[in-house]
Amino acid sequence: MPVSKLARLISQTQRNVHGIVDLEGHNLGHGLYPIASFFNHSCWPNAVVSFSGQTLVVHAIHDIQPGEEVTIAYTELYCPRNLRRTQLQAKKHFLCECARCQLPASDALEARIGAGPPELVKEALSAYALGLSQFQHEKFRESFSTLTAILRQVGDALGSENWVVYDMHKLLVDVCYALKDWRGAENYARLTLKAMEEHLPKYHPSIAYMCQQLAGALALQRAQPGAAESSLKEEVRLHTKASSVLCVSYGKEHKETLLAKQQTNETRRLLKDQSTA
Repeated sequence: MPVSKLARLISQTQRNVHGIVDLEGHNLGHGLYPIASFFNHSCWPNAVVSFSGQTLVVHAIHDIQPGEEVTIAYTELYCPRNLRRTQLQAKKHFLCECARCQLPASDALEARIGAGPPELVKEALSAYALGLSQFQHEKFRESFSTLTAILRQVGDALGSENWVVYDMHKLLVDVCYALKDWRGAENYARLTLKAMEEHLPKYHPSIAYMCQQLAGALALQRAQPGAAESSLKEEVRLHTKASSVLCVSYGKEHKETLLAKQQTNETRRLLKDQSTA
């Protein structure tokens, strides 16, 4: 095979390959799905990709009008336009001109994601990279210290919806879980979920995952001896929301949806038992 043809095939594969991920966002591998490769990208997609084993499924996440293009996201949505475009240019070799990317720089939501002086964003991003590396090497205390220290230093200047602050809050949920700091996990899950609900599509699966993380943190605190009050009502609400989001984005029969429904029913039974005790 001529080198030029081989290079073209490799390039086509790289541009059309799909990452196989679970609900938590863990990359489980890559696959080439010829039909799915026809779906174009949008930074505000009307559909999402999910996987059942190695099978790729696309679900609409809001009503799609006749003749409207069905779009999915090729990149992380919770980041500023220049970063989204840079990532897409590097991975997929095109400049995104979707409706969201054509919003004016003054757009309120986009401005809050990218808020803050560039030098502080750069400093925060460096600290985030260190905290992530420490977490990956199971240095959980060090990771917690790194992330909380930079948040104290630049968090107010950047704002809670800034994309690097958001990434740090999301990572701190996992760090606090690793440290069995359930109150910390609750606090950072609340911050992350609030930002997700403000900036991601209503039925984005990440919202369901963070609802489950928050509900889990509440349940673990509730299980502690001498817990002050029950959080079961809020846990039911969170599991119900996770289930409704996954019904749309993953489908009613997906294993993650069925698990969310099971968690909802179990928590409801606990609440009922508590009210009749």
